[in-house]
Amino acid sequence: MSNTYQDWARRNFELNGLDLSRHQLIRADVFQYLEGAVQEGRQFDLIVMDPPSFSNSKKMRDVLDVQRDHLWLIDHAMALLASGTLYFSNNLRSFVLDNRLLDDYAIQDISNQSVPEDFRNRKIHQCYRIQHKGA
Repeated sequence: MSNTYQDWARRNFELNGLDLSRHQLIRADVFQYLEGAVQEGRQFDLIVMDPPSFSNSKKMRDVLDVQRDHLWLIDHAMALLASGTLYFSNNLRSFVLDNRLLDDYAIQDISNQSVPEDFRNRKIHQCYRIQHKGA
């Protein structure tokens, strides 16, 4: 929801030689966006989701708490993936992935691979590769 992060994303696309005309940067309330995208039947090959630990932005209809809301976020993101991959990352040190997700999806913890070797704090975040079972 931040203009600053949108500008960073745009700059990273440019630095990596990615054609912005082939991609869409969306600034929206995650709850409203995911709900609408699922209702519209949108489909994606790849979703990268890195929600804040907590947000009570006035631009959102509700407060986001990644521990409380990660089930809803992941389920809705997975509904948008026919056979693709969701990368779900967060910075909440006390975060615990809900066990129900392990029953529903193929989940691989890739936290160690997603932090640069020379980064001092190896536990800066948690990152998961999530796919539909059998995909």
